[in-house]
Amino acid sequence: RIPAETWEALRLQVGVSDERQMEIRFGEAPGEYEMLPTGLGDVELQAHAYNQNDILYSNKLRVRIVEPFDVVPSTLALLPGQTFELTVLGGPTSEDAGSA
Repeated sequence: RIPAETWEALRLQVGVSDERQMEIRFGEAPGEYEMLPTGLGDVELQAHAYNQNDILYSNKLRVRIVEPFDVVPSTLALLPGQTFELTVLGGPTSEDAGSA
């Protein structure tokens, strides 16, 4: 764990491959970030920090942003042996399955 006083010296930054699809904001604590999707599709996130004269890069993280989804009905009580059909609205499509 990196002590809080070290974060400023590291000048940690998080970047996104497409700023039209995701906004990155500083979090409340040092080294904490919020990722806010603003569009749909795939983006890559990568962090970098400075160590004296060098720049250290993280691995890239691929993130798929999909439509918000909802399950209807949102609450349901079933007795043992009963069945019920739920509807899913939004979310990933069948084309998204297995393509991450």
